[in-house]
Amino acid sequence: MSNTPTPETKPTWQKPAYLIGGAIIILLLILGVMAASGAFGGKEQPSPTPAPTAAPPLPTPKPDKPVESAISILAPTNGAVLDISNPVPVKGEGQGLFDGNVVVQAVDADGNVLAEKTTGLKMTREAGATGGVWSVELDVRDVMPGTKGQILAFFTNSKNGDRVAETSIAVTYGEAVEAMINIQEPGNGAALDITHPVTVKGEGQGLFEGNVAVQAVDDNGAVLAETSTTLQGQNIGAGGKGDWSVDLNLQDVVPGTTGKIVAFSTDPKSGDRVAETSVDVTYGQGDVPGPSTLEGPLWALALLNGKQPLEGAPIYALFENGKLSGSAGCNTYSGGYQSDNKNLAVSNVTATRQACAEPAGVMEQESEYLNLLGSAATYSTANGSLTIFDANGNAVLNFKPAVAGELTYKARIALPDTAQVIVTLEDVSKADAAAVMIGQTIMAAPAGPPIPFVVTYNLNDIDATHTYAVRAQINDADGAMLFVSTSSYQVITQGKPSYVEIELSQP
Repeated sequence: MSNTPTPETKPTWQKPAYLIGGAIIILLLILGVMAASGAFGGKEQPSPTPAPTAAPPLPTPKPDKPVESAISILAPTNGAVLDISNPVPVKGEGQGLFDGNVVVQAVDADGNVLAEKTTGLKMTREAGATGGVWSVELDVRDVMPGTKGQILAFFTNSKNGDRVAETSIAVTYGEAVEAMINIQEPGNGAALDITHPVTVKGEGQGLFEGNVAVQAVDDNGAVLAETSTTLQGQNIGAGGKGDWSVDLNLQDVVPGTTGKIVAFSTDPKSGDRVAETSVDVTYGQGDVPGPSTLEGPLWALALLNGKQPLEGAPIYALFENGKLSGSAGCNTYSGGYQSDNKNLAVSNVTATRQACAEPAGVMEQESEYLNLLGSAATYSTANGSLTIFDANGNAVLNFKPAVAGELTYKARIALPDTAQVIVTLEDVSKADAAAVMIGQTIMAAPAGPPIPFVVTYNLNDIDATHTYAVRAQINDADGAMLFVSTSSYQVITQGKPSYVEIELSQP
């Protein structure tokens, strides 16, 4: 046996190389754990982020002091003359206004509100949450141009009604328009036909609310007739130009009287006439032929105490040899009279006792007429009309010469509601020439016959040597003839009557 010793057998893990390797591995593990835990001052890894949740809104911070209420007008500018031909735009700013409501007014110099609008603020980024801009349009087109006033803008506290913010600017509503009025008809120096209402026409401009007053005066300045009207046209209330027309009743004026027709407009504040014009006229003709007494024509009532009588209930009177007869609208009447060239006394008037329901008010009118007829004291037949005056000199009844009568027909046919009755008075003297119309009346047809009628005429159109006749017809709404007179009914002259009963036939 050899003397070399045999190496000692050891476990593998006890061998130096393995021990060193294991120690290194363990050290590395320890260092890794320490690094993960931040033992070397490294950045701590964030823990997993939880899912986001909605956060409650932050409360709006309240200002330390309340916002002061304020309002301003940016346009129009102070002292501006506004174009009022269209609605006027008004703009401004405001802040601290309850609900943002702004009231804007156009007022005149007396504080009268001419136009008003309420609007709200439109918030802007520059003004923040408490302010904004506002705008409205004010319609002042009917304001008289040249009127001075103000534009107001304000906010009213809804609790106590106080204005908590207000501003204003001075303005003039449009350029002033010079007041003007003229008379186009009648012409200067005209002799007027006063047997009918006289038409007066003209133009005006720059008149307050377009108001026009028209007077007929005599040479002494006494007012014979007066009426008023307004201009007709566009923008009249704002001083625009327009036309005007009136009718003056001058039938009671003594023919041949001279004077003026005057047209003017008045300032409502001062009462002064701001525009005025006139023309010289003669009221009628002093030598107009007419009956010298009551006897002659049949007289149809034209005015009852200054009023137009009811349609569909003609009233007329016939004076013959001291006997008076006629129709009072519903009932016929008769009586006596005494007269000379001026004075008139009517007596013992009696009437039939029929009651009429149509037209409305006919019985009241009839009673008034008979009472006024009984009050007659004087009369005038000048200028071709008959005027009866009471004891106080008041013109109570005015008549025109006329033909009167009734239309009848035998056919049992109800007339349509739209039917028209046409009665014509004609001069039929010339057999080889067309008849000349002297007068005509057109009226709505009543329920059925008899149908009363009157046709007035001018005495100047009547020649005692000529022949006159009345014809009548009833048409439907389309003008188709339903009934017509087929016989000649002569009237007025050559001993013919002024009252006729006309029988109609179907064509």
